[in-house]
Amino acid sequence: MSPAAAQGATGTKPNVVFILADNVGYGDLGPYGGGELRGAPTPRLDQLAKEGLRLTQYLVEAACTPSRAAMMTGRYSIREGLSLVIIPGTENTLSAHAYTMGDMFHELGYATAIFGKWHLGSEPQSLPTAHGFDEFYGIPPD
Repeated sequence: MSPAAAQGATGTKPNVVFILADNVGYGDLGPYGGGELRGAPTPRLDQLAKEGLRLTQYLVEAACTPSRAAMMTGRYSIREGLSLVIIPGTENTLSAHAYTMGDMFHELGYATAIFGKWHLGSEPQSLPTAHGFDEFYGIPPD
């Protein structure tokens, strides 16, 4: 259900938390056979699974930049010119015209923030705050 549809049905906007993790395989998480067994316990995800939340939908890209570009824009990363990892000093960067998840939620009246790794470019037009995010805190953008 879209955020707009959810708001119409309940009268309030749902909170949305999106988590993107690099280099995590399905079997790395506790509910799917990993976690403590692999040396990296996932107690919060284990609890969510016990409560009925199953994380079963995923997108696989070859590297972090393409994954982020695809998830943020809803488009194949190559269509954004970001099918390879961004290397500082190259022309690869998120376009000022890219429409992102941050833009969408911001237009719907959400307060938006992103924490962690951006990795979609360090040019001013590519920064999270230029794409609908009110706040960014994390690894300096590449």
